[in-house]
Amino acid sequence: MKRAAVALCDIFSKIIIIGFGIQTILGIVWMCYNMPSLRDLGVGGGFAGTYLHALAVEIYPFVYLLQLAAGVGVGFVTLKALAPKLSWQMCLYASIGVNFFPMVLQCHMSITPYSLGGTLLLGEIGLGAAMLRQIDTLSLRKFCRMTAIWCLMSLMVPMFLYVGLVPILAVAIAGRKQLLPGKKWVSFLILLLAFGGISLGLYGADPDNAVIPDREEAAFHLCSRIIWPKIGIDYYYGWPEELQELYKEDIFQITFYADEMEDLFRPMMLGTYGKDQAIRYYHALEKFALSSNGTLIARQALGDFGAYLCAPLALILQLRGRLSSAYVGRNYEAFLENAPMLSSVYMNFAIALYLLMLTGLVIMVLCKVSGKGKKTLSAVWMSLITIGLLCLLATLRGAGLMDYKITFVVTELVMLVGTVMTAKQKG
Repeated sequence: MKRAAVALCDIFSKIIIIGFGIQTILGIVWMCYNMPSLRDLGVGGGFAGTYLHALAVEIYPFVYLLQLAAGVGVGFVTLKALAPKLSWQMCLYASIGVNFFPMVLQCHMSITPYSLGGTLLLGEIGLGAAMLRQIDTLSLRKFCRMTAIWCLMSLMVPMFLYVGLVPILAVAIAGRKQLLPGKKWVSFLILLLAFGGISLGLYGADPDNAVIPDREEAAFHLCSRIIWPKIGIDYYYGWPEELQELYKEDIFQITFYADEMEDLFRPMMLGTYGKDQAIRYYHALEKFALSSNGTLIARQALGDFGAYLCAPLALILQLRGRLSSAYVGRNYEAFLENAPMLSSVYMNFAIALYLLMLTGLVIMVLCKVSGKGKKTLSAVWMSLITIGLLCLLATLRGAGLMDYKITFVVTELVMLVGTVMTAKQKG
């Protein structure tokens, strides 16, 4: 098995080197076509995104380059942390290649907090994995870096406050002996509370960007996940008469556009009935939807979760009519807008390269999984749980809202791990 793994590493390392080079060249040409265009994807709900959005729009070409440079830099540092023996030239080359993957580059070439937020999350996962693999050398200074990253990315995207807590807790539990000798536990506790308090406190100062959703907001997102897109049918057969009357002129628009659940359905419900009564109606609508379409709802939720895990495959399914997500379609249309032929070739080549890398990665894991130490397995489990929580929270935002910009970090991580496992290392 080891001999087969070595042979596969040699084959896939050559494919990666050539593939990343072609992908980067295509990406640079695509950038030249799209650099003059402003693509504003909104503030995203984060504290930093809300207050820096207006400035970012004014200097968007600089922001594009800054986000791309940050992505390349963090990718480089992550690769060096995961594979110290990997040459710096290969780390830089692979990081550039990964950040020129079309879905990743499109996110960097947009005004969205998910670009820097996702980049910071990738850095935290990589740093956490490296710490878990070298837990005996863990220090409070190293832990401070990861905690600072957690704080910054939670200010960009509220969801990342919860997702980023997984690596923090994993390293803190595994390295408690190194972090808490003597009275250093006091410093550690103060540090964790300080960074967590900064994030929560800043969001608390702005109720519109609250990091902890209230009961109504949580209930609404669950309701949106369950009742759409069969809302148009359930409206006639299971809704109370007062709700049928309220939405009689807007039900078709809500049925056809998933984001109208947030923009139209929810404001009308709150404006008419208030939070407490709205929550009761949410539960009633959920109950009827589950009783009539429970299997379909579960299948759609699992499909969205899988789509977030493997966004390139989700795009293929979307183009073949096997997945229904307005955001994926809009993103792809925007991607093609300025150079349709080039963009299509670029995307198709990159997806083929990604799927080939993913296949090779799975084969090599099966060949080499035995004999791994507990520290490496801890890093793997930490990464998997973090990614799983991110995809779960993204799925719970609502049905029909699958958007690959939220979890582009998953695509990046797969490609970086593939590079680590296949590239030739020094020594």
